[in-house]
Amino acid sequence: MNKGCKTTFIVILIILGVFLIGGYFAIKTLGKAFGPDCDKTESWAIQEYEIIKYSCLGWAGPRYYPLYLYKNGKELPSTGFKIDSCLISFNPQINLHIKFDICENRIERFEPMKKNILLSSIDSATIFSNHLKESKKLAKEKVKSFVTEWNASNPRGFRENKDSIFYSDFQYKISVYENGKEIEFRTFNYLINDSTNWVYTLEDQKNEAFFDNLWKE
Repeated sequence: MNKGCKTTFIVILIILGVFLIGGYFAIKTLGKAFGPDCDKTESWAIQEYEIIKYSCLGWAGPRYYPLYLYKNGKELPSTGFKIDSCLISFNPQINLHIKFDICENRIERFEPMKKNILLSSIDSATIFSNHLKESKKLAKEKVKSFVTEWNASNPRGFRENKDSIFYSDFQYKISVYENGKEIEFRTFNYLINDSTNWVYTLEDQKNEAFFDNLWKE
């Protein structure tokens, strides 16, 4: 290839590249500007609430069907999850889970019923490693550390399925024996779950090694 042809070829490649890149960003910008095209398909009114189902199609991707919740005409910051043909759940607040039965026009509300632990009432505590399938008794200072963290933990959200409270599986199970009664907790990173469907976060969410350190000697 002579010098003139080579130069022409390079120029063509540059122009083509600019055209493709510019076209991509133009389409992306237009998609963001116009947003998805949504149509209202169904709605259900239960007491002071209204659930509206939309059929939406974005500038790229398949059609999807979001569910939005309104209370006395005001939209609440929560997207619904359809459990089955009758049940739809929402988390309008971090400490409130609402389940709607659109077939029976019923509402069921769930709020965390967290119980703090009194250190002086604890007889003993053990920790079980789900990975190693081993358990050990916690020393007094570690029991105190755990109780402090649990009492200071905050609600993270409600889980529909108690058997799969964490998306993979729990890492540790901690059993606290208080006045002869066992209280069980399951953990994953900085998350902790008691006997309910609620998950809580440690006060310091960056401390993902807290439960690992409890396990270590």
